[in-house]
Amino acid sequence: MQQVADAAGVSLTAASHILGQRAGAGYAALTVTQVKAVSKRLGFRPNAAAKAISSGRFSSILLLQDAVPERTFLSPLFVLSLSARLAAAGYRLTVATINDHEVPGRVAEVLEHIHADAVVANYHTDLPKTLRKTLERAKLPVVWVNRRDAAIAVLHDDEAMGRQAADLLLAQGHRRIAYLDPWLELDRPHPHHSQAARYLGYVKALGKVALPPDAWTVRAGLDACGTDFLLSYRARLAAAQRPTAVITALPPWTLLEAAAGLGLEVHRDLQVINISDLQLVMDRVVPHVCNDWRAMGVAAGELTLASLQGPLGQGHVLVPPMVFAWPLPQSATQHN
Repeated sequence: MQQVADAAGVSLTAASHILGQRAGAGYAALTVTQVKAVSKRLGFRPNAAAKAISSGRFSSILLLQDAVPERTFLSPLFVLSLSARLAAAGYRLTVATINDHEVPGRVAEVLEHIHADAVVANYHTDLPKTLRKTLERAKLPVVWVNRRDAAIAVLHDDEAMGRQAADLLLAQGHRRIAYLDPWLELDRPHPHHSQAARYLGYVKALGKVALPPDAWTVRAGLDACGTDFLLSYRARLAAAQRPTAVITALPPWTLLEAAAGLGLEVHRDLQVINISDLQLVMDRVVPHVCNDWRAMGVAAGELTLASLQGPLGQGHVLVPPMVFAWPLPQSATQHN
């Protein structure tokens, strides 16, 4: 800055004002033009830290991510769309992955070194005891991802996921629709609200046409792609009152293998719809109802930007699922 002032023949204060937030207010047009021309010629760049201190804003948003992928899913589409939405408003996204269970206080340390205006917290199933308190002490706006127990959060509409999958099958005339989730235990707490919410959507859809739910579970502890599951699927599909359609919360490959082993042709004898966090549609074997992570990132960005304008109090944004049902072939099986 001093070099610019000297070369332009003005005081350091004048150069600072012209190149700073005042943008030359109160200075002659010729002086402003001269200072800016010298600044450009010398390749002057404002000090970001000094600018942040003077404005009280860092133009940075921190995505705080659980470091254990088995506990918290992170989609690249979510990160890309969140980053793009924030960038459009002049903010950059910084990502920090933290396992606060193993290193207590790590969040506080990260917040001290990463200067951010707000936090997007992506912790789904297991929330460290000190994490929420640490963020509260930091007095930063916090938008939570997929946590229904948070005051401000962006959430997948999991109930709609189960409901839409069931509605697709009901529209095809199916009346024996099973819901396959090996770890669905209706009498015990769920590790995350999404599991119960998806099943509830399925139950409500069947209830509208007075059909009972059919929860198809396999005891926990088995390998989801192993022989035990394959045998269980075959036994269920070989029963006299087998389902004509299945909504599965698992990748459908083992179920499809079991059906093929019994001579059941998918779509003709058995309709399968997969509901999941991922878009498993590369080969389009079965229809999918899945989370829209791109829309989730945009919604998280919108909510974060809104929180920077003032306290939001409480607010949940529900993001509807994506439906890939190209179109559902009519089954030849008796549906009733």
